[in-house]
Amino acid sequence: PADRSVSSPEAAGRKFSLSRDVTRTECPWLRRDLQAGETVFHYTGPTYGCVADGVAVTEKSGEHPFFEVPRDALTVNSACARSKSEPPND
Repeated sequence: PADRSVSSPEAAGRKFSLSRDVTRTECPWLRRDLQAGETVFHYTGPTYGCVADGVAVTEKSGEHPFFEVPRDALTVNSACARSKSEPPND
């Protein structure tokens, strides 16, 4: 079977849904407030040490820019139900 761990090459672009709102008050680096239910994609490219305790994600799979969201705001998108259910450790 394929390796579906977050460290495998298949983890790139993995879909997540936001389980709660993430606001610019909480994360001032965001360009806009993010709403619960929005889809984001795991970013596995270089983050240059910019990601602290959260997860690097993008709004479109494989595209820039990346941004950090809190780990507790992510759930695995239902389309990835066979994948590991916890957000990656960046």
